[in-house]
Amino acid sequence: MNSTRPTYVKECSVVGHVHLVITNYPSDKYVTNQIITSVAMCAITIPLIFLNGITVLTIWKNDLLRAKVCHFPVLILSMADLSVGLLTLPLFSYLNLSEVYGSLDCTLSFVFSTVAFIPWGLSLAALCALTFERYMSVIYPVTHLNYVTKKLFLTYICCVLLVTMVLVPLAVVSVVFYYIFCAVYAIVPMLLHTFCYTRIFCSMRKRLQRGEGGANRNEPGTESPNRIKKQFSILDLKLAKSCALVVITFYVFCIPGEFLNIYYLEKDILIYRVIISWYAAALGVNTIINSVIFFWSRSVLRKEAWKVVKNICGNWMT
Repeated sequence: MNSTRPTYVKECSVVGHVHLVITNYPSDKYVTNQIITSVAMCAITIPLIFLNGITVLTIWKNDLLRAKVCHFPVLILSMADLSVGLLTLPLFSYLNLSEVYGSLDCTLSFVFSTVAFIPWGLSLAALCALTFERYMSVIYPVTHLNYVTKKLFLTYICCVLLVTMVLVPLAVVSVVFYYIFCAVYAIVPMLLHTFCYTRIFCSMRKRLQRGEGGANRNEPGTESPNRIKKQFSILDLKLAKSCALVVITFYVFCIPGEFLNIYYLEKDILIYRVIISWYAAALGVNTIINSVIFFWSRSVLRKEAWKVVKNICGNWMT
């Protein structure tokens, strides 16, 4: 951080580390931006909680959906995205407005910032679990059947939650740990997703080509093993495309903001605050897109979800 602070920045100490709070924005354009992003986050929160909340309830209440391992990472991702709506967006809205009106306490800023950032790490971790499940299912189907279990995902997400709860508070007050947080939760997963989905699509392409060749040699009216394998390969490919699209939308909406955060963190605290506000709103939009792409766009899952909605409305009316 710079050795000299502007007059509108308050410097305080949290557990021995410097934490900065803006006490008075020097220009009305910054105030306007923070108010707009706060209103946007509040508006995004409503559909975000609804879509991801229904997704969680649908998978949790349906025994068939809950029993399938492929749906478990979706459940984890939806729960992480739901926490974005319940924690990240409301807390960032409060932090923005508190700084605008100059009433933000330093300790409260540290606590709320820490809690708001935790769902970000959990969402990335859930995306990694989703990618891993698809990768193992397509590339190593036998190993996936025997070793990729719900217990494995639970162990993974619990470990990630523990690491996140330790790393995020340090990242809030330390520039070095913030860079470590970004590397662990952004750069490494980006490489993982790129590697996994490249392998998946190359493997699926070869399988479909082999299946096409075998199917052409079969007599009309017969259902060959090659044709059946091709049908399953097409289903796997569609599922892999959905997962890849979820990952791509995350990086389109969130990674540019993350790199801008890193750049302006020490350069200009005002621009950093503006970027982090839009970044939080973009994260909220991304979680809505995640739910629409992977859950609500699939007719079978959508029908089950509407059953849950009807049951909730029926119970509420009675």
